[in-house]
Amino acid sequence: MRQITLLPTPIICLHRKIFKSDDIDFLIAAAEEYDAAIFTPHNYADVTKLINAAETKTKKRFYLDMPIMLREKDNELISEILSPSGVKNVIINNIGELELCKTKNYILGSAMNIVNPQLPARKCR
Repeated sequence: MRQITLLPTPIICLHRKIFKSDDIDFLIAAAEEYDAAIFTPHNYADVTKLINAAETKTKKRFYLDMPIMLREKDNELISEILSPSGVKNVIINNIGELELCKTKNYILGSAMNIVNPQLPARKCR
């Protein structure tokens, strides 16, 4: 049996293992251990090329973990990443990304606060 102690803790989602890492080379090397991968880059510059190459090499689905905050100067780069020839699968982490990613396969990320129960509103006096 293969030891997986050095691998990141998988996210179990509908009986599938999904690994999350900022190291694309690690995700490629560990491909037999998961069903899909979430890539969380520190630099989004070459992300489309990296993800497309990783999907081709591993035959696995790679999701791009979108930034939690988008600043105005990020819009050009994010638009390029989300172009029709860009990445196909994304993890959405803010409300503004819902519109940007509407033509992509997406999962709502933890920053969308979908797992926390909503607190009841208080009456104002």
